[in-house]
Amino acid sequence: AMRGHLARNDAASPAAHVPLLVFPEGSITNGAGLMRFARGAFALNEAVQLIALRVKCPLPLAHDTVRSSLLQNYLRTLFQPWLDVELVLLPLLTPAAVEDPDAFAQRAAHLVAKELRVPATMHSTADKAELLRQIRAGG
Repeated sequence: AMRGHLARNDAASPAAHVPLLVFPEGSITNGAGLMRFARGAFALNEAVQLIALRVKCPLPLAHDTVRSSLLQNYLRTLFQPWLDVELVLLPLLTPAAVEDPDAFAQRAAHLVAKELRVPATMHSTADKAELLRQIRAGG
């Protein structure tokens, strides 16, 4: 899907490079670690501008991204008097000549995790979905 969109964009305006914003984890987390980055954007074999996003909430509201719904997470955020949001631009990352997209994605994840001082895990959005399914099934 991403390649098709970019191909249409290139055909419409070959000289223009339109930035593509991607959230490679593919899901929200509680901030305790990074989920495995999906390979999609990294399969384009292009340099990527990594941005580490750090959000701090002034009120001690528990954020549970597995058991709570999107609405609950939205309301928790809405009732914060303010949010401190910090964006850190990391150096431009270029794929190595023989680097496959998964390795490139994981190299990017480790750089972002290092900046955020959290572990880069191998848990994927599919793992999170399976955990959610088990919780809902009572297991």
